Amino acid sequence: MSEWIGHTLSKVEIQKLLGRGGMADVYLGRHTTLNRPVAVKILHSHLSENDSLLARFRAEAQAVAAMRHPHIVQVLDFDIADDRPYIVMELLDGISLRDYLSEARKLGRKLEPETVAFLISSLASALDYAHARGIVHRDVKPANVMLRRDGPIDPAVPLPHDVDVVLTDFGVAHMADASIQTASGVIIGTPSYMSPEQVKGELIDGRSDIYALGIILYEMLSGQLPFDGDTQASILIKHISEPIPPLPGAIPDVQAVINRALAKDPAKRYQKASDLASSLEAALRLPNSRGVTDAATFLPPSNDDTYATRQLNVTPEITSAAHPPQPFDTVANQQVGKSFPMMWIAVGIAAVAILIVAFLLLKSPSQIASTSRSTPTSGQAVAATESTDEPTGEATSQVAITEQATQSPIVEGGDGPIGQLLFRDDTAILNLKGIEPPPQGSAYEAWLTEPNVEPLSMRVVEIIGDTVSLTYSDPQKQNLAASYSGFALSVEPSSDNDPAISGQIAYRGQMPQDLVDRLRLMFSTARGLTLRDAVLQGITGQANTYDVHVDNTIDAVHAGNLPMAKTHAEHVINIVVGKTSLEYADYNGNGRQENPGDGVGLETYLLILQQSASSAARSSGNAGDQQTADSISEQVNTILPIIDAAKNDELRVTAADSLNELTDLILDLDQLHVEAQTQPLVESVGNLNLAIGIDVIPNQN
Repeated sequence: MSEWIGHTLSKVEIQKLLGRGGMADVYLGRHTTLNRPVAVKILHSHLSENDSLLARFRAEAQAVAAMRHPHIVQVLDFDIADDRPYIVMELLDGISLRDYLSEARKLGRKLEPETVAFLISSLASALDYAHARGIVHRDVKPANVMLRRDGPIDPAVPLPHDVDVVLTDFGVAHMADASIQTASGVIIGTPSYMSPEQVKGELIDGRSDIYALGIILYEMLSGQLPFDGDTQASILIKHISEPIPPLPGAIPDVQAVINRALAKDPAKRYQKASDLASSLEAALRLPNSRGVTDAATFLPPSNDDTYATRQLNVTPEITSAAHPPQPFDTVANQQVGKSFPMMWIAVGIAAVAILIVAFLLLKSPSQIASTSRSTPTSGQAVAATESTDEPTGEATSQVAITEQATQSPIVEGGDGPIGQLLFRDDTAILNLKGIEPPPQGSAYEAWLTEPNVEPLSMRVVEIIGDTVSLTYSDPQKQNLAASYSGFALSVEPSSDNDPAISGQIAYRGQMPQDLVDRLRLMFSTARGLTLRDAVLQGITGQANTYDVHVDNTIDAVHAGNLPMAKTHAEHVINIVVGKTSLEYADYNGNGRQENPGDGVGLETYLLILQQSASSAARSSGNAGDQQTADSISEQVNTILPIIDAAKNDELRVTAADSLNELTDLILDLDQLHVEAQTQPLVESVGNLNLAIGIDVIPNQN
């Protein structure tokens, strides 16, 4: 209600009402510490009726807040104010899938098969991630799916490739006990998307969410719901008793996917959402324009699904129905596209290396230095989302970052460092010692630099003795390391009225290009997070996603499904290396580079943490900070060989011709999990104020 406007809940100032729903009111707020807009969902007061409901709210809200996944809305905080539970979430600027589908129907548009497969795959990734933690959504529906991008989303045209798909309200339905009264009692969910077991009021698990995902799939393909009626009760009865209406004009393989996803018996459904997504892609036989070729025929469900011996790690207290061991399909060992032979990958890499060496031998050292600074690397992609139609082994870039040496006043050479420029989010801190005074009648001015971008003045500096100390805070609160990678101290006239930088550079500094590439990629997906939060959340989320797909590879081998093992092996490799790496590729031969992670790469996050911890410790000069940084570096250096070994094992999976080749290999893979090791790594950061440092050296013309 409107009485919350103007109040502050924790660190969030409530600004205006955005909407009202059956279980909560949603407000626009501003987080006073993060200085960013957020969404505040204040749940209805019936949650405060007894202590057990409040305890359940806290337990489930804490579990949901711990999730880090690119397709799940980020919960920032939760608490209870005036007996009203509330949840603070990231603000999603976009359009709901419900509204997108509704507008498309009004325009007479049907979604393209590529779009349907993309949406289902994104949601399946989110659901598998949550189910692996024992968290069941209970209310999966288009209204709880947000589509967002930097530009507009027009339902009149195909969905752009750079759209983010974000599943919202995880656990809120159960927290809020959003109920529909029926003759059989109280149930939770939305009638049109509810599984038969939900309707019956039985204990549910992740397969109930998979049923709801199947309803969304049916709706996207047909433009209508499979079960509809004049009353809620009539819809609920149809979920239990009526057969699935055939899709109009559907090919048998696609109908088989729908039939299995919407099986009345949970044991006959897909047991993982990602299996539904993979079967859909195969059944749709997507055209070459989206890169999918020679998809295998979908096999109808078998009635003798067997449970694998391995079980998910579930925290029972998170949900009232702990997720059961995951069954796997006993399907024929079919090949979904041929894996690209590793021999040809090696030949291609060798050929490229020979060409590079020959090219360098024909150039002078000065030309080589110029080329190394002016040619964009594959890591200079700043797209916010992952593209699925990139050529194998290549990375695309929305912004070409080049440097023309003739335009830059900074040149190579000089003595050792005299200090450091430190990037810490929207602040740059400069500390120099042993600096020479400027020529008579002139002064030093400090600048942040970036190739082909106007330098940003940090102001004229004051020299005390031979020391310069300066702190610059950006008035727009932008993350400075996301926009600038260099530093210059220029010589300017004392009475300088020209706002531009002069050509006389006395001191300079520049980030290594590989670090620039990593930071730009990370900040392009961080959406306003601080350096610390982006790195730590990235490590936590990607380590979990990595572990899940290592397990998925192993489980697929146990189930006798070599194509699925190859798919998850590709996922693991791409989760590790990130989409700007030359190793990011289509390893299972289906024509697409797939990555259920955020695209940054677990390896990238670890290296940024190592670098930023070292810079922070060096700048503080505190012995305790240095010990922390050393410990972080040691832990990172322990984890990197593990994920590298897993990457090599997964490469062998993608190259395998039979399951017999993988018996010993999956035993090795089972020892290469890292989530348990990244947790103490993240915790060890403690109060260390992470930052990115640049060494400043004299400029030698």
